[in-house]
Amino acid sequence: MSTSIRWKFKTESLFARLLVSFLVIVVLLAAINLWSYGLYQASLRNEIIRYNTTNLDNMTESFEKHFRLINELVQRFYFSDNVQLLNKKNIDYNIADKVRHDIQPTITNPLLYIDEMFLYFKDNSLILRKDGSTRADAMFNRFYQSPSYPLPFWQNQFQSDKQFHIYPASDFTEFVMPGSAPLPKGKLIPIVIKNNINSYFYITVLINAKKMVDTYNPSLFTNFSILNEEQQPIYTSENVSTGMNHIDFKQTYVKKGHDYYFYKKGIFSGLTYVLVASDKSMSSQIYMVNTTLAIIITTALALSILASIFFSIRFHRPVQQMIRSIQQISPLPPLRSTIREFKQLNEQMRQIVTANLKISEDLAKKTSFLRYYAYINKLKKIYHTNIEEMQDLALEEGPYRLLIFDIKFKPHYVRDIEMDTQRAMYYINEFVTHHVSNSFSNTHTFQIENNQILSLIYTKDNEALLVTTLETIRQELNLDHAYLLVTMAVSGQYHRSTQFKDAYEEALGLIDDRPFKDESLILSSPKKHAEPPTYVFTASEEHELDTYLHAGNASALLQWFTGMLERLDKKGAGVRDYYDLGKQIINRIQMSLLSSYAHDKLVQRTSELYSQLTECYNVNQLTHFMNLLFVSSATTFKQKLDERDRITSFVIEYLEHHYAEDITLDSIAEKMNITGGYLSTYFKEKTGKNFSEYLHEIRIGKAKEYLLQSNMKINDIAMKSGYQNMNSFNRMFKKLTGYTPSQFRQSQSAPFNTVSDVAP
Repeated sequence: MSTSIRWKFKTESLFARLLVSFLVIVVLLAAINLWSYGLYQASLRNEIIRYNTTNLDNMTESFEKHFRLINELVQRFYFSDNVQLLNKKNIDYNIADKVRHDIQPTITNPLLYIDEMFLYFKDNSLILRKDGSTRADAMFNRFYQSPSYPLPFWQNQFQSDKQFHIYPASDFTEFVMPGSAPLPKGKLIPIVIKNNINSYFYITVLINAKKMVDTYNPSLFTNFSILNEEQQPIYTSENVSTGMNHIDFKQTYVKKGHDYYFYKKGIFSGLTYVLVASDKSMSSQIYMVNTTLAIIITTALALSILASIFFSIRFHRPVQQMIRSIQQISPLPPLRSTIREFKQLNEQMRQIVTANLKISEDLAKKTSFLRYYAYINKLKKIYHTNIEEMQDLALEEGPYRLLIFDIKFKPHYVRDIEMDTQRAMYYINEFVTHHVSNSFSNTHTFQIENNQILSLIYTKDNEALLVTTLETIRQELNLDHAYLLVTMAVSGQYHRSTQFKDAYEEALGLIDDRPFKDESLILSSPKKHAEPPTYVFTASEEHELDTYLHAGNASALLQWFTGMLERLDKKGAGVRDYYDLGKQIINRIQMSLLSSYAHDKLVQRTSELYSQLTECYNVNQLTHFMNLLFVSSATTFKQKLDERDRITSFVIEYLEHHYAEDITLDSIAEKMNITGGYLSTYFKEKTGKNFSEYLHEIRIGKAKEYLLQSNMKINDIAMKSGYQNMNSFNRMFKKLTGYTPSQFRQSQSAPFNTVSDVAP
């Protein structure tokens, strides 16, 4: 009988009910996971095979569409009238410029991954490319040089009958100047596209292999290759053709040794696309997945059971503690529940009400607590109101001191620590409060600024204990020296509450005058000087700064600044004075930049420079920061002294004197011993105009002078201005002036006639 009563007593326990409920949920979830795990394991290998097959189908379709699109875009050039006119010994560079302009949109399309596209003319050995025209020997020995594709290879392409042929990828390089180190162009796939109708030239496209393969091959677990019809690699990440002597395209994959070969042949190009997956890798992945899932399920089950017991105990224990702390009172109406603890809580509820009434009476009597809260509230007003309002706080008997803990968070903290600084200040405040209150009785510690904590202590004869306590706090906080810089200022000993403001200002003064060192310090003795050591520039020093700055002499600026630092050091300056010097220099430099060049970007960064200045914690860091500022500022002034460079000046001067001649970008580049592509980019960057645009502007400007100042025929003016073709001259003249040459001459001779009044 007694055994059954004890069993019923245990099963009615809140702990037992909670534990059983948790375990039922855990077992149910474990059963569901095991069932799902069995289904997943059965289909994993087949899913990997289907994934690779589908992935290869998508890649093949993408590559084939890409090759077909390139073929269609290139074929249209075979029917261009301008291209056919270039098959002459004497090259018409105006027509060549038109053709080059036509091929630019195709080359610059980022979705085609074309690095270069050129037309190779057989009779005149002309290569027409995106940056201009050149000869075949210069093209393949200088601009696109590859050991796999020398000049004879490209010459032999005229004898090939293949209309669309993709050659294996190879590394190409460019020699910018003779004797210079080669510049890598990357691994490129040559595609030769021909047309039987126009056999006197052919077109080649160089595809960036890595960009194209990275786009169309999203697989992260396989090796990829492209093979031609002879099973030779066009592009490969590994030699995947090993073990594949014959490919049966009736199948989608084949297993050779420990490898799975997934392959598919392209309909348009005839290329074979191959993905290789190791069987060992598959088995290893499946085994790892199985092992991982088994460990996860076992661990989760064990943790769930332990968590069930833990939370059941945690929930049950407070209820037991409350029951033991409640005294017996008159019973309330019974509660209908099978849980024993709830019944007991119901029985003791009246006593809780009575206890609450007693607590309310006690609160009314304990005026000391109310006074304490009012005291703390007044202390916090130091951050919001005048410091004089705190003079009535030092009410205790005996001497007192004020401690101010100034915390500076270094840049490493913001970069490395996820906790915001306000939350960090909360923990530092708790840490300081703990140590100060353990050493001294009746202390008050609270945060007065975003980065400052104040403690009011009554020291009496415990000066040695104060030093020990502060040193302990300093050593603990110094463990985070990489993230924090702590300054502890200790005011002198005061006895009257009316001196509270003096103590506070003394401690703040110690912080402002702290030595300029990157270390946590305890400061207690204010410095004595007749006047503030704040640095003020003399007239000669300001003149030296401006002279060195406008001359762009960074080394002289640094030497001048070093002299300023020595002067501050002799005066015994504090950290505030070093920052004042840095701010004056920043302001002076920014004003010079604004007044000289209206350099808005630098002027807008003044607040950012101030912030970086205050992140310097010793003389070396300050010197390094100012040196960087001197170098950048001096460079700005120096660059303004010589804005027109040698290359741009030479090109402009040459065009002014030789505009009537047959001028090309490559011919001028050759005179300067640089490449045409480099000159084109450089000239555009410096002048804001393309080379051809600038040349046309000069020629049309000269033509306008001839039209207004002479009676020459328009044909002669076109020839004299550098145009061999009248159509080109008329089109360019109207594009730049809005008139035809004849309309321009008539409108200038009869200024009151409108354009519509002039006969074409």
